[in-house]
Amino acid sequence: MQFNAPSLARVRMKGSVFNCANVLFSAILNLRGKPAESAFLQAVERALGFALPLKPNTVAENRELTALWLGPDEWLLLTQPDREAEIAQALRDALGNLFFAIVDISSGQTVLNIRGNQARDVLAKGCSLDLHPRLFYPGCCAQTHIAKATVLIRPLDHSPSFDLVVRRSFAEYLALWLKDAAQEYGLVVAPPVVRAMVHHAAGLSDSILHCEDISRSGA
Repeated sequence: MQFNAPSLARVRMKGSVFNCANVLFSAILNLRGKPAESAFLQAVERALGFALPLKPNTVAENRELTALWLGPDEWLLLTQPDREAEIAQALRDALGNLFFAIVDISSGQTVLNIRGNQARDVLAKGCSLDLHPRLFYPGCCAQTHIAKATVLIRPLDHSPSFDLVVRRSFAEYLALWLKDAAQEYGLVVAPPVVRAMVHHAAGLSDSILHCEDISRSGA
């Protein structure tokens, strides 16, 4: 599903400081295990190429894979298209008979990315977290609610830019809410933008919402 801008010229004159796009990953895995067991941590590090984040609400990653802390014994793994089976098997091989669970949840999750000068202001309309960059910055993540939708939110940079991992069944609702919440800041709906990592979950292979960021210089 894509949205059409009913008054594109008017919004362009206003200037946009908010950009939202559907950034869908084809591989989203849920990993559970016992971090108190050094064998578990070492096996996962061998399989992934980096250590799992153990500090609450933090992120660890390399160029191809991201691990987000969900709880004391649970992590979300985001990776490149069509690698979910390879990574899941690598984890199973490395972990062997240790206690663990690895589940592919790609078809049930999607990712929205928002960025721009007013991104925090838009999120603050429906999120109770303190999003100030002194407290919530790249390398952090948190599970919360945005406009009643359960979301895993992750700041990517200081532009600011945020990834929102949300259940597929809530994605359209959240995208519509973001579209409405961003209207006062200037919103331009544009064709989909594709990142290096693109998810093709059933029914969500196209961008739900993309809002082009137009500078105030009138570009």
